[in-house]
Amino acid sequence: IKYTTRFIGTRRNSSSTGQALAEISGPQAEYVLNGDELYVRASVISTKPKQNPYREGEFEVAWTQPVVPGP
Repeated sequence: IKYTTRFIGTRRNSSSTGQALAEISGPQAEYVLNGDELYVRASVISTKPKQNPYREGEFEVAWTQPVVPGP
C-alpha cells in the first residue's frame, strides 16, 4: 500500500478556501507552517480500495483535525 498526504488549508488574505498547500508521497509527511495559514489539515490517501465504497474506485482516506496556528 502506498500513501500520499495532502496538506489542505486557507491562507490569510486569500479568496480561495481549502486549497492544497503541499502534497507528499510516502509513509511519512511533514508540513512547515509559513505563518500566513488560518488552518492546515492533512488528508492521507492510500492505494488500498475501500471495503464498502460509496462509489466504485474509492480508496481508504484518513483526515486530521485542523491545526490553527497561534497568534
